[in-house]
Amino acid sequence: MIGLLLLLLLLCFNEWNRLKENRMTTVNTRDQEFCPA
Repeated sequence: MIGLLLLLLLLCFNEWNRLKENRMTTVNTRDQEFCPA
């Protein structure tokens, strides 16, 4: 159970990092809703 939570956190963090790197293109509100951090 805890492992699953950590996996979700890792996925969220990776998505957020990718968004920060691709900020020059278009910022999708969909991704922000997925990971509001």
